[in-house]
Amino acid sequence: MPDGATQSPVAPSTGSAIETTQQFIARTMAGRGSVDLVNNEERIIFSGCLRKNKTEDPRTMGAAAFLTNLTAAEYRLIDFAYVMDTSGIQPGESVETDVGFTVLPKSELVALNSGEELMITHRYDVQPNDRGISSLKIPQGGFAIKPDQRLSIGSVSAIFPLDGSGAKVVDSARLADGSLFRVCYSATVVRADKVTDPAIVSYRSAFRDRSYVADPARTTAPFTTFRNTSDRPVRVYGIGSFISNLSSSEPSTHSVDVFANNQLLTRLTLPDHVPGQTSGNMPMVDPVNIVLAPGDTLTVKGRVFPRKAIVFDYAAFIFADPGLVSIDERLDILPVDLNGDGYKDIIDIDSTGSIWVSLRVGQGLQNTQQEWARAIRGADRLSQLPRSNPSDPLILQATGQAGLCLNMTAIPSEARFVLEYCNNPGTPSLSSDVWGDYNGDGFVDRLRVDPATKAYLVALGSAGGLGTSRIWAGGYGAVEKMFVSDADADGNSDVMAEWSDVNGLQCRIFFGGTDQFRIENCPK
Repeated sequence: MPDGATQSPVAPSTGSAIETTQQFIARTMAGRGSVDLVNNEERIIFSGCLRKNKTEDPRTMGAAAFLTNLTAAEYRLIDFAYVMDTSGIQPGESVETDVGFTVLPKSELVALNSGEELMITHRYDVQPNDRGISSLKIPQGGFAIKPDQRLSIGSVSAIFPLDGSGAKVVDSARLADGSLFRVCYSATVVRADKVTDPAIVSYRSAFRDRSYVADPARTTAPFTTFRNTSDRPVRVYGIGSFISNLSSSEPSTHSVDVFANNQLLTRLTLPDHVPGQTSGNMPMVDPVNIVLAPGDTLTVKGRVFPRKAIVFDYAAFIFADPGLVSIDERLDILPVDLNGDGYKDIIDIDSTGSIWVSLRVGQGLQNTQQEWARAIRGADRLSQLPRSNPSDPLILQATGQAGLCLNMTAIPSEARFVLEYCNNPGTPSLSSDVWGDYNGDGFVDRLRVDPATKAYLVALGSAGGLGTSRIWAGGYGAVEKMFVSDADADGNSDVMAEWSDVNGLQCRIFFGGTDQFRIENCPK
């Protein structure tokens, strides 16, 4: 059975504990940077400094270094440490930075299409500071780097002015000397025959890189549940958390809940996000000591508590023995080219019925997944409908054993599907329609708001199609934003609505029911 004790198998590397920041930087600057393993070395310190340059998005600066295993031997990554140079931060700026590592086939620079990142951390800096050396000792025998694989250490940064104007393009002159947001790193790599313990695995939850909207009703980030499908116990050693407030303009608080067999074992607290204030330090990986028997499940849920709707990224990196398998997501459910660029895109359906789409950017690469539809829980199958003209919009059909049949028109420019029941062809769909399973019967329903009468009209879905619209609530203002989630986890979709009036920002949660909404103020 799971053991919820929080011992400390994930500890800082001993070398970093006695080095000063300046000593670490001096040592890593003398490192070789990218390196090929060809001579079967027993041990190598893979070190250097990442000099950032503009990426394909000129608002983002990034760099990576690679250790490529060209030998016939397996190697292990056993520790990692880094220091970031924040001296280039100017008054009125905040900087969001990701730092991490992954193992890839030697031919790839980055993939992001299979949850292969091993650890990514995020930080928010507002003024020059010395956070010291961030370090991590990988538990057990470390992470495996097999022949013809390479270890990638990378970092990206973006500048967000404190006036809330969004990420800005950096003047190229600031990048000239290579010091702007430079990350100096050191990683120890050892040949596997010199390591006593077996290698561990990093499981990513959510499985892919997913950007979602957190709001006062939707406080749980997308997640993946894993089951121990092996015939032996699986030990979980630590939980790494990546959390990014992509607007940087609103405060939020965060935590992580760790469940085994749907029972809460431990809650990890993450630093608050306060715009204009450097975020607090946190370990790259929080230590846990959990043992999962064969058949046990593990779920790690990121929790985000904002004042209003904000775009977020959250991922957990679960350091554990081999043997865990994702059980609640249907991955790669239909390979189809949604945007007509010649590449098959990635479509997943999660346990809540959200349909996640990632538009590939070339062969093997992908963008962050976006939530194109929600609460399509009754869909067992997706298929592509034929088109009479290649220029016509692409339509997918979602069907289920209970009789669900939806036609979903892809709108790639808006990252969404327009929904229509198969039995209601020609029913006009509006961009303001909000779809969710408001009565919890497994069929998606349509919500429309009539601004003139302030009426909230719901048409219930069924195997027979979409029913007549009926008033479920009324009297609330000209809604500006509406988002669907199951806020109270009762199986019914709920709606968070935001609008502004003479009294300022208004926020209500409309909880689903049998034939009407229950309405409450959003938490403060």
